[in-house]
Amino acid sequence: MPDGGRPLGRTSAHRTLRYRSPRGLERINEPQIDLVVWQRSLPVALHDWLEPLPARQLPQGRVLATVDKLPVALAQLIAASRTPNGLGARILIDDVIDLASRVARITGSKPVDVGLEAVDDNACWKFHRDCVPLRLLTTYRGPGTQIVAPRFAMRALCQQRQYDGPVEELTTGAVAVFKGDHAGGVHRSPPIKGSHVTRLVLTLNLPSAVSPPLWS
Repeated sequence: MPDGGRPLGRTSAHRTLRYRSPRGLERINEPQIDLVVWQRSLPVALHDWLEPLPARQLPQGRVLATVDKLPVALAQLIAASRTPNGLGARILIDDVIDLASRVARITGSKPVDVGLEAVDDNACWKFHRDCVPLRLLTTYRGPGTQIVAPRFAMRALCQQRQYDGPVEELTTGAVAVFKGDHAGGVHRSPPIKGSHVTRLVLTLNLPSAVSPPLWS
């Protein structure tokens, strides 16, 4: 298929679109679209660098910065996490910058709130909608975010742990751009407590009252 030309699929009256190109992410601005997923695989060098890292050395932190400041800001975040430097770190930084630049372009916001988090428990296990206008999520290590289609959303929200309906788990590396609390579908972090798995999750948000101070 042409790069970014046609969606791979759509669900629930066009509310979810899937692409093999990042160009499709901009369709999140269309009123009827709640979620756009870029189906991608991570570079082998990034995967091979991240997988053997001890959880305590995974890069973690949060920064609010304009895209042009992110190379230095992210390098400092990685150094503060005592994450080994090298090719994998450079690939990770470049990927975060690329995704942040896409969020800035989609939203028109110059600063982007960038968060990297290592998760080894059932944080955010509840089905929910984010109380934000827009959020980008991708998982660099471990299982991806779980999503429920809009037609099953209310059931999942009400039943929570008892919900036994359809759930889709995004693949590692897939990029999802969600609309927030007015969207149709819901999502959650995959329950991993006791599995000895540590996920590495990137979250990109617009600036808000809970963002850190603007990096300079």
